[in-house]
Amino acid sequence: MGNGQILPTTRFIGRIANMKLPVLIMSGNDDRIVPTQDSVELGNIIPNVELEILKDCGQFPQEEFLGEFLTSVVSFIQVLN
Repeated sequence: MGNGQILPTTRFIGRIANMKLPVLIMSGNDDRIVPTQDSVELGNIIPNVELEILKDCGQFPQEEFLGEFLTSVVSFIQVLN
């Protein structure tokens, strides 16, 4: 993985690669804790994933871009129904 080392073990990667539930990953492209590349790589591992990268957003999209965050979450949930 990238610099953030979000997926430190092969065992963990194998487990998430077998997830059956839909997953929404939201990340800010200015996140200094979890690099965008780590979110992208995680999205490439999970089979049923929707990845949203918010421009000019840091670690907390739910606070920094509340409207976009809520729109994405609501859209994701509606697709599940």
